[in-house]
Amino acid sequence: MSPQNPQLLYFLALAAIPVILHFLLRAKPKKLLFPALRLIQMQRRANRRRMRLRHLLLLLLRMAVIALIVIGLARPTVPSANYTPSISEIVTTLVILAAAAGGYWAMLRFWRRKQLPDYELAQRRSFLRGGVAVGTLVLFLLLVVWPFQRRISAAISQPTIQQAENLPVAAVFLFDTSLSMDFKYENKTRLERAAEIATQHLNNLPASSRIAISDTASNEPIHFSPDRAIAQTQIQELKSSAISAAINDRIRAVVDLQVDDISRGQGAVADGEKFEDQFVRELYIFTDLSQHAWQPEGARLLQNELERLAALGVYLIDVGVEEPSNTSLTDLRLSSQTVPQGGVVTVDAAVTGTGTGSGAKTVGISIQGPAGEMIDQGSSDVQVDQIATRVRFPLSGLTGPVVQGEVRLETDDSLSFDDAISFTIEVQPPKQVLIVSDNYATKANFFRTALSPEELELSGDSPYRTKVIDSAQFAAEDLSRFDVVCWLDVGQPGFADWRALQRFLEAGGGAILFLGPNVNQASYLDETAQAILPADLLANRPFREDEQFDLRNLTHPLLRAFAEWDTSELASVNVTRHWRTKPADDATVIVPYTDANETAAIIERTVGQGRIIMITTPFDRSEWSNLVTSVNVAVVLSDQLAQYVSRHDDERYNYTAGQIPVIKLSDEFEIKQLLVRKPDRTQPGKDLPPGADEVVIDDARLLGNYRLIPRNADIDFERGFSINAVASESDLSRLGTSDLNALFGEGRYEAARDIDNLTRQVRQGRVGREIFPWVLAIMIGIFVAEHFVANYFYQTETTAAEDITRGMSSNADQPAA
Repeated sequence: MSPQNPQLLYFLALAAIPVILHFLLRAKPKKLLFPALRLIQMQRRANRRRMRLRHLLLLLLRMAVIALIVIGLARPTVPSANYTPSISEIVTTLVILAAAAGGYWAMLRFWRRKQLPDYELAQRRSFLRGGVAVGTLVLFLLLVVWPFQRRISAAISQPTIQQAENLPVAAVFLFDTSLSMDFKYENKTRLERAAEIATQHLNNLPASSRIAISDTASNEPIHFSPDRAIAQTQIQELKSSAISAAINDRIRAVVDLQVDDISRGQGAVADGEKFEDQFVRELYIFTDLSQHAWQPEGARLLQNELERLAALGVYLIDVGVEEPSNTSLTDLRLSSQTVPQGGVVTVDAAVTGTGTGSGAKTVGISIQGPAGEMIDQGSSDVQVDQIATRVRFPLSGLTGPVVQGEVRLETDDSLSFDDAISFTIEVQPPKQVLIVSDNYATKANFFRTALSPEELELSGDSPYRTKVIDSAQFAAEDLSRFDVVCWLDVGQPGFADWRALQRFLEAGGGAILFLGPNVNQASYLDETAQAILPADLLANRPFREDEQFDLRNLTHPLLRAFAEWDTSELASVNVTRHWRTKPADDATVIVPYTDANETAAIIERTVGQGRIIMITTPFDRSEWSNLVTSVNVAVVLSDQLAQYVSRHDDERYNYTAGQIPVIKLSDEFEIKQLLVRKPDRTQPGKDLPPGADEVVIDDARLLGNYRLIPRNADIDFERGFSINAVASESDLSRLGTSDLNALFGEGRYEAARDIDNLTRQVRQGRVGREIFPWVLAIMIGIFVAEHFVANYFYQTETTAAEDITRGMSSNADQPAA
């Protein structure tokens, strides 16, 4: 323990005043005439012993009051530690008090049964009180105080013992710069509030301190600087970022910095000893305590890192709002990222509200015009609460090559980044599909009508352009013009057909094979056929009872539309007969049948750059199945098959922050340099190596829409992509005390919400915990006890004297025996 005003301790000598007053002003004995002199003398001796004990206790209490007043004025401090008594210490104290009280009353009851004289009972009771008090005190010291002081000593003997207040500090200011720190409250964002507190505390650091500024948006090494002006400038220049590391990771980087700095600062002196660290090591974490910024699963690792430097003082500055309110747009979904000219796409987003952010909201959609202006495409009123509500907007008549836009809340709120969500759609030429069958006039008609009705093709609204040929013409057809080839129950393909299909697949094309009653097994056992087919054909067999497609697993991309649509119609398709197959080793069964053997229904295989899908029942009105009976099933299944094998959605144009966009380039042009137009209107150039077929954009850190155009204006090429925030950034759920204790360990950090609280916590960490309130509380308790004891003692003495006087008077009035 160290006092802040040690000079005042000299006044402890004043505690001798009660001793002096006790001896100078003690009461003079009164002379009384007693007839029964022997009895009075015995009572006198007993009372004198008892009163000596009482006066001694009263004297000690008065001395303690004066001593505590002086100690309190000296403002002593103790090292920072957990001084809260443990459960076992509290229980032990209660047991000791209960045992003392029980023993005292049991002894008194025993003596009263013996009917001792009053003066002897009073004398024994006085000694009993003193004995019980001493015994209780001894047991309390041995069983409670001794373990308590050992625990506290162990805590303060660690390297985290108190430091002198004027020692220089090696401090790291770590800022949470995730997007949630843009939450505005009382006209300030949480990052601005953090910068304000940090600047104030920066000016309070002792002279010769060194400061390092870091944030979660940067993975760069952290360095100390003695220049406070540089640190202050770095604080004022902090900005939120859509890409942020977990605070746990940056804390580990801070510990590495401090440990390395200590090791570099130590050196051997002439006598062989080492210099001690001359800096107080501190870490200040400025955060809104949003859960998404932390890694609770990394708590054990974080605590292990902090144990490497137990002397590091950790201060958590909470700048968050305890009950935030927000309306957010998240989880963008597009029915397709690519559409044909004039095509239709559905834009889908989730709307979530917390606090006053719930209720009726208006959400609108707009697309970007030729001059960059936003053109309104409609709006929708939704009822928002904590459970996400999805809002959908259909967009039609899209023209390209790139369509970009955003879904936006009509009214802004305290957190602006999630009030809008951006999207990019690429407009492509229609996919070219070649449909092949033995009798194209009938069988091909079902598939063509389901995939691309003639009236839609003529109007230009279909995403496909189809051509139907007889299987005999397949080998002579120029397949390089097509994206998808579909065989419908082709009976006897020859070697030339298989070779043509193989070259088409290896070049990146997609093939769909429906097997039916016309298929000749021997023709499908050709060596070239075996190299590309997803499965060997064994035999066509009927099911004992009609089976259906097993749709329990809808995670495959081919089934994505069915996962978002009512699957009951597809699941109700009855299959009477099928081709039994043996899937190839590198093939995948996408959908089995519902029979006990889980016979393969839809099988996939990759060949070169292409994909081939085999369906073991035909797409027609034969007795094998009623697959085309439902118009919805036929339309959706044919569309999904064509999209999947043509790798329609392999290219991505919509990303979340942290993902690296990869955009394919056109094979028609040799592009040497691209301009990347960013959401902030800057347009840096990006050089491309010769022959590059894709470009990687590794500096897309801003939210919004990006556009890629060649620097050479004569090249007709344009691409785009969008970056949106991770959905968890909009979750403002905060960590509680139990969460922080789990992360850091109980007692390993101090929390503050303003500069005054932070200053007080830091002072305790460096100088120690001031115990003036405890000293004052104990002094008041002793002062009250002194008054109580004094009044009780003097009242007892007066009562005893009066009783003796009355006794003598009554004895004097009685006649002698």
